[in-house]
Amino acid sequence: MKTCAHGGLLLSLIFLNASCGKPVVESDLKHHQVIIGLSPFMDKDAKEAVYQRVVKLVLETMPVNGSVWIYDAYANQSIAKFEIPNRGAFRKTRTRINQFGQPLNELKSFLLNEAAQDDSGEEIQESFDIRYPQWIHFISKNIIDNEAQTSAVVLGSPFYRDARENGFSMKDGFFPSDAHLGVSEDVSIYGVSGHETDLQDVIMYWGFFKDEWISAVHEEKVTRFWSLFAQGQGGHLKVFCRDLPTVFDQLLTAKRKQHPPQDYAIDPNQSRVEMLRIKRDVGSSDWITSTLPDHLKVTPPSQLQGPMKIGIRWKGGMDLDLYARAHEGGQTLFFENAECPEGYYYKDHRNSPDREFEFIEYEKPVHLEKVRVWVNLFEGELSYSPVFEVRLEFDNQIYSTQMTIESMNGNRGRTGSDQNHCWVEIDIPVVMGIGK
Repeated sequence: MKTCAHGGLLLSLIFLNASCGKPVVESDLKHHQVIIGLSPFMDKDAKEAVYQRVVKLVLETMPVNGSVWIYDAYANQSIAKFEIPNRGAFRKTRTRINQFGQPLNELKSFLLNEAAQDDSGEEIQESFDIRYPQWIHFISKNIIDNEAQTSAVVLGSPFYRDARENGFSMKDGFFPSDAHLGVSEDVSIYGVSGHETDLQDVIMYWGFFKDEWISAVHEEKVTRFWSLFAQGQGGHLKVFCRDLPTVFDQLLTAKRKQHPPQDYAIDPNQSRVEMLRIKRDVGSSDWITSTLPDHLKVTPPSQLQGPMKIGIRWKGGMDLDLYARAHEGGQTLFFENAECPEGYYYKDHRNSPDREFEFIEYEKPVHLEKVRVWVNLFEGELSYSPVFEVRLEFDNQIYSTQMTIESMNGNRGRTGSDQNHCWVEIDIPVVMGIGK
């Protein structure tokens, strides 16, 4: 028995117990198209499992009058194509083995390639990364046959992570708000406006290889978003799970059990195109959500440099936004740029029982006299000047103060001298008792 260099990936594993003359699944009249997207960054065990499942699909399970096209779901490049004509000979595994040697070798070559970096040079080996939104737009434009019964399978990470699109990254618990789905792809990588029928009647399957969920809530939020992403283009996400057998067993069965088990609806309250975040440590926001003593006694910090949390919270029908920059020339953190080398931005997004809050955490030490912080009245039509609470956590102490914005009407983040009344700057040293 001949083996390949990968210590697995051998064709004979797939039909070891099957007769080469075994009949395969019969076809219905409609062409069945299966499109499979693979991550080029799978580990050895995942590659072996994928190879076995794909080859079994091609040689035994796929009916005649069908096709299986396989693509790199990160680079949007073709890997292998299998066309199964509606002819009697192709109802036998032996024929398929004889006919599909070249595309099987192409699949094997792809899986044997050790991809360690993306084209930006960032190490992503064994992270199972794919560029799912781009892959979906690619296959909808170039591959999907609208006259066929189409199934689209992707095998890779459930998180979108791309060094060239850091503002949309889903790493570290970030996930997109529903508002991304209502805009074009020029505004957001997740935008589906203008693509409402791209996946019309396409059944989607997503298999991943390891659990990276922060919590069950995190898993539900991501599952929900990708379901809405498919629905927004006329498709349906039928399977989304960490179980390769489930993905392939459900692929061609007449009665398919749904994973996830439900459809979802757009939340009209999520009107902002922003990245939300699930926190790993549930108690990490206690510093901003807890009630402080009436006569909180704090002293100025004993040092000027260290990790810092900056938060605001408020009541009422308005939407405030927090902006912060760690130092001159540094990146500004806010809802459209939720992560930078020093830290990240987090928004409660109406989950607080009686008030909203958002904060920025600098996990790496920053100099408190170099940090610049602003608050904007983004949205609201009020009869009073909005008041909000500022909280700072630094040097194991919590500092708090009340601040007011002059304007009573939001300006949706516009800047300029004529917009200053919608903004206020937080003077960090003054709040901590060391400023003038």
